[in-house]
Amino acid sequence: MPLYDFKCHACGHEFEELRPLGQKGQIKCLECGAKRASRVFKPSTVLVQVQHEPGSARLNRGRLRR
Repeated sequence: MPLYDFKCHACGHEFEELRPLGQKGQIKCLECGAKRASRVFKPSTVLVQVQHEPGSARLNRGRLRR
């Protein structure tokens, strides 16, 4: 089940909830109990791999190597 982000229209509280794919229906706010929460789309994290040139500085487990 994917983890979705929601925001309550009544109190503005943001929370996450595990929901089955394609499940429709009202979402209840965990803070105030109102059934007026909607899904919020947030950008995902992207991992970028960079190749370093020989002799350039690079980080290796928190230590700077040359």
